[in-house]
Amino acid sequence: MNKSYSIPALVLLLACAISAQAQTEKGHLMLNLQNFNPLTSPLGDDAVLAPWTAFGIGFGTQTIKDSDFGIDRESNYASMGLGLSALYFVADNFAIGGGLNFAFQRTVLKKEDNTEVENGTTGTAGQFLLGPEARYYFPLSASFKPYVRATAGLGSLNFNSGTDPVILQYGAGAGLSYFPSNRVAVNLGLNYNNAKWDFRNDTDYSTRGFGADIGFSVFFGGTKD
Repeated sequence: MNKSYSIPALVLLLACAISAQAQTEKGHLMLNLQNFNPLTSPLGDDAVLAPWTAFGIGFGTQTIKDSDFGIDRESNYASMGLGLSALYFVADNFAIGGGLNFAFQRTVLKKEDNTEVENGTTGTAGQFLLGPEARYYFPLSASFKPYVRATAGLGSLNFNSGTDPVILQYGAGAGLSYFPSNRVAVNLGLNYNNAKWDFRNDTDYSTRGFGADIGFSVFFGGTKD
């Protein structure tokens, strides 16, 4: 009696394996849209960036107190970041490609030396990174696939004060993709990044930290749904 169920069971298992790999099989193209959470940057002349949000959009109040530099300021800030990437599956479940990350921030000075400021100084900063990305998926099922990824980027940070350091950033992460269909995935992960700013005046600054990876993926090519 057990043998009579062996063939259907094997067929079902094979069908599940094929379905689990369908979205990430060799020859597919994957386009990604996700948040971009750059690491907190160094001072730039009299400018400093507020903390970047881990979810792509953020706002709040930033307080800076540094007796060595004679700084005591409070500013309101708003920031946003966005990442775009395109990857091609050169093998089943393994894709390589590149991405562009952009972030923008605006600050308005509200207090200086504990005194309210009218028409406070407005500061802006823009950051972009361009570089490669590699991603590997584990075909757990047709709907859920864990993944690991590695990224690198080269770009610049542009203050309105005129200080424009070159940035080198690299990192790695892991996450889980949910596929409501064969063509679309919702991604949630955690990344660890390391960044270095070169101010071109023999001053270097580096930092490292974690950030959330939240976004969507669209798949093209391969077998039609």
